[in-house]
Amino acid sequence: MIIAGLVCGLFAAFLVTQKLGAADARMASSTYLAIASDVKVEALYTGDAIEEAHLGTIELPNSNDIFGLNTRLIADTPTNRTWIVGKKLNATIPPGRVLTYNLFEDLETERLDQIIPVGMRALSINVNQENSLNNRVVPGNRVDVYGALWINETQVYEVNELLVDVKVLAVGKSLSFDSLQSGGSASYSTITVAVTPDEAKSMVFDREIIKGELMVLLRNQCDTSEPNATCG
Repeated sequence: MIIAGLVCGLFAAFLVTQKLGAADARMASSTYLAIASDVKVEALYTGDAIEEAHLGTIELPNSNDIFGLNTRLIADTPTNRTWIVGKKLNATIPPGRVLTYNLFEDLETERLDQIIPVGMRALSINVNQENSLNNRVVPGNRVDVYGALWINETQVYEVNELLVDVKVLAVGKSLSFDSLQSGGSASYSTITVAVTPDEAKSMVFDREIIKGELMVLLRNQCDTSEPNATCG
């Protein structure tokens, strides 16, 4: 009995130590990016681009929701500093405000033409639940599009990459994740992607020789060549 009591006591002490260690880790300070409190502006406004001179830091307990913002704080790292410079705000914020990823998500708009990158074109593709990952493709995602193309009159076909690393501008009529969620239905039958004029021409030709449906492949948000893509 004495040995069993000692074992139980040691195990309880181990659990307490683990919990205290986890609590200490949560309270350990980390450095996050913020708008410098001494920046010489009253505020940064919606559409303003972040400059190096705007950046300051704030030291906080190691928590991503210390302010109840329900979004991740941006850690002060060289990679994050490089990523954030040039990013445009989607909200007006005062000096001293800690920076969070949701401040740089695509601006909500009701006009598709306003979110098409300059020099690009919007192209809609028919999808169903199966080839849109059960309607889990959402605005802002990066995707590849594959299709099986006939290559001769004997109905031989091969699978080709038709579009690679293109941005989803809209799904159905929703131009943002929030509007998709608030629309009361997450189902849709088209996705609209941003393509170059040459990619659009190729798709017009390919659609004439496609066998069956297109297949949409979802990319990790960090797996993209887009320099200003939100990743974190």
